[in-house]
Amino acid sequence: MSTLSSLRPSRARAHHSARPGVPWATVATFAVGMSCTSAFWLVSLTGAIGSPDRYERPFATWVMMSIALLPVYGAGVLGAMVLAKHWFGPVVHGWARVLATALLILAGGTLTGVAAIAASGAYDYHFQMHVLHTMGGMNGMAPCTGPCIPREEHQILALHIDGVQLVGQKLLLTNAVLVAWVVAMWGGRIKLTNRSWRNHGPVEEAAPTGTLANDVRLLVVGMVTGAAVIHAAVVPEHLEEWPAAGWFFLVVTLGELVVAGLLLARFHERAALYAAGTLSAVPLMVWLWSRTLGLPFGPESGVAEAVGVPDVIACVLGVGALLKIWGLLKPGRLLRPALSAHIKGLVALALIGVISIGFVATGPSWFDAFGVHATQSSMDMSE
Repeated sequence: MSTLSSLRPSRARAHHSARPGVPWATVATFAVGMSCTSAFWLVSLTGAIGSPDRYERPFATWVMMSIALLPVYGAGVLGAMVLAKHWFGPVVHGWARVLATALLILAGGTLTGVAAIAASGAYDYHFQMHVLHTMGGMNGMAPCTGPCIPREEHQILALHIDGVQLVGQKLLLTNAVLVAWVVAMWGGRIKLTNRSWRNHGPVEEAAPTGTLANDVRLLVVGMVTGAAVIHAAVVPEHLEEWPAAGWFFLVVTLGELVVAGLLLARFHERAALYAAGTLSAVPLMVWLWSRTLGLPFGPESGVAEAVGVPDVIACVLGVGALLKIWGLLKPGRLLRPALSAHIKGLVALALIGVISIGFVATGPSWFDAFGVHATQSSMDMSE
């Protein structure tokens, strides 16, 4: 009797781990679509009533905001689908349940978009107030001084509130069309689980295997690869300015890609971890030196360089990789069960978003085809 009772918790855990998760193709379809539409309305509103200094390159800004909002939308859509699966089952049939599920996804996506638009408007308002007060302090040179400033503040605030309300309505309509179109393309059904459906009913997926160490190793591979992508994007620029710096980033990029491949293949894993740590630490030290004291050699020796979005993201990836590598090198620390599929998906989505923002912020040459010069795009985003 005691033996049977001792087995019950482990069986319960096995059954819990075997429950299928939400299909990420469904999450990605809704998240990508609503992220792009929200970014479009955000950039449109800012271009109409916001600070002109923020978004001088609308296409580049739309790409940046679409990517930045993607992990947030992924989390929102995932939450709505998990709630719908709990209420209605793994596959939603019937117009009432399909409509309820679609409304959950629509509500989550619209609220997320309105929150992002409101935050952008608040930032614009703060920036405009700074400009207004700065100009108000200039004797005889400002169009609004003295008692005029409070009235101008109220009018600008009212303009932003009206703008958020108007664009919120447009966003709701756009998202409603998007969700309805996707559901219609899926034949009026929304699949909420990864189960395979046959004539005999649902087939459970196998329980996840592996340990947390394997998940962390894959995260290190993603971080090192992401840093390599950003380093590769700045190679042409550095080759023009200072060939030695360009070759440095080229060697680091190739080394990071090789090490990521070795870690993925688990070939001499411990040596690959040390190599990955070295390739993460060296660029960090060079970056810190160049942004504080200035490198003692090169065309601008002794001059501290400006901090930009791409290098900050590359440094965040490097620091994250170092912390995870340190954990992997400590045996026995990561022997816990593997993460759930949902958590893995959210982490992957966030990592892809961060890497993409860092890559876009470098100002790759394909922006030129849309009237955005690569150098200008990189400078604008680093401010």
